[in-house]
Amino acid sequence: MSCTGIVESCQTSDSAADGKQGWFKLEQVVITLDTGIHTSSQYALSIDFVGESQNIKTTVELSPKSASGLSEIIRAALSRGVKMGIVDEG
Repeated sequence: MSCTGIVESCQTSDSAADGKQGWFKLEQVVITLDTGIHTSSQYALSIDFVGESQNIKTTVELSPKSASGLSEIIRAALSRGVKMGIVDEG
C-alpha cells in the first residue's frame, strides 16, 4: 500500500460539529483518500471536520463503498429540500 496524495478541502460557514468537548464552530472540511487505518478496506476516505480557531478536529473514516453511499444520501436529502423549497439550489 502506498500514499495516494489525494486531498480535497473547503472552508465552511454557518456550520457546527460535535466532538469530545461538545459542539464547536466548523470552519473547514478536509477529505483524504488514502490507506485505511481503522477500516478493513485497503483504502479509505477520511473526513476531517476542523474548528481551527478552537484547535479542534473530529474525523470519520469510511470505506469507499460507504463513502459513496453517504454521498448519495446527502444529495438525495438536499434534492428533496430543494423540491420542498426549504433549500436553495446549488
